[in-house]
Amino acid sequence: MKMAFIDSVFPGLTTTFLNREFAYLKERSGFDVYPIAMKPPKGVWLNEEFEAYSKITKYLRPDSIWLIVIQNLVAVFTKPVKCISVFKIVLKYWKEVSPKYQ
Repeated sequence: MKMAFIDSVFPGLTTTFLNREFAYLKERSGFDVYPIAMKPPKGVWLNEEFEAYSKITKYLRPDSIWLIVIQNLVAVFTKPVKCISVFKIVLKYWKEVSPKYQ
């Protein structure tokens, strides 16, 4: 069976416990764990265990701000209707969750 694990930054020095849990899940239950992270760790010393997980981790956000800007511009020009509808949804919920100042 497959299982996804989502974290903001992965792997890291504080994820030793998770790595052991992933190994246990694979060994005992047959789960294949696929880590997903927003971004890779910066300046973290990785041993072989961490290195293996960093190779299979899918990263959702690139480190470069320019790459993010370019990806969003491409989306606006290639799928303008979808971008406008997403923007409307964000504005709707932004008004609901933003703090009200008096």
